[in-house]
Amino acid sequence: MSTAVIAEPVTARDPFFDNTKYLAILLVVCGHLIENQRDAPIAHALYFCVYVFHMPLFIVLTGYLSRKFTFGAGKARKLISTLAVPYVIFELAYSLPRLFLYGKFELSLLEPYYLTWFLMSLFLWRLSTPVWQQLRWPLLVAVVLSLVTGMSKLLDELSMNRTFGLLPFYVLGLMLKPEHFQWLRRPYMRLAGACVLGLGLATALLVHAAVPTEWIRWRLSNTEIGVDDLTGTAIRLGLLPSIGLGLVAATLLCTPPVRKLFHWAVEPRMSWAFTPLRKPS
Repeated sequence: MSTAVIAEPVTARDPFFDNTKYLAILLVVCGHLIENQRDAPIAHALYFCVYVFHMPLFIVLTGYLSRKFTFGAGKARKLISTLAVPYVIFELAYSLPRLFLYGKFELSLLEPYYLTWFLMSLFLWRLSTPVWQQLRWPLLVAVVLSLVTGMSKLLDELSMNRTFGLLPFYVLGLMLKPEHFQWLRRPYMRLAGACVLGLGLATALLVHAAVPTEWIRWRLSNTEIGVDDLTGTAIRLGLLPSIGLGLVAATLLCTPPVRKLFHWAVEPRMSWAFTPLRKPS
């Protein structure tokens, strides 16, 4: 997935966001590479762990970088050139192998194939951006839509299940401000991030065999996965606050007691190892 898909023109590039996008793209690629190796328990656990958060991360970042999207002519052109045209090109590219191998040419621009669902969903999310920015409680509305739509088998056209299911992450990104990301730049957050990732991987090793993979793909309704709406809504709601739980955990790890406890590892005092600095003459 090209970084141009989620990049917004800015006056100065921020390495923090460039590196985050690069990490998210790597996770997308690695997730697909190990998809066919899921017979091995470790591979399946890694797949489960990556899929729980890699697309939510990607979509939150996309929402944040879409905050300035409007219906102006310049934005409309960018929407067409970076999403609509690549979508048509990749849909066509996916259709050609089937033509050569099976002699059938099938092209449905309304029903995304394979990875193109993200381009379709992002196109619709970006179009809806001004609406979310006018609502008093946009995240609450997005969560309700995600839960309600999970109770019905939506049309495959326009990638409706994923578009609505993952919508809260996009809206969350729209609500974030630069000062929120300043927290993530602190040295203590490196320790917090390592702890959260380690905890996530340990949890995945414990539960991956018992949880249907479709929950982390966001593409089927509750009934199609095999649960009733009450259970499905509870599970989907549990998946949606996972980022919130991560933020809470990270915040707790940044509190003064934790910082004091791990100061020796995060910001060790190394003055004893260096000669005194000489003042310039």
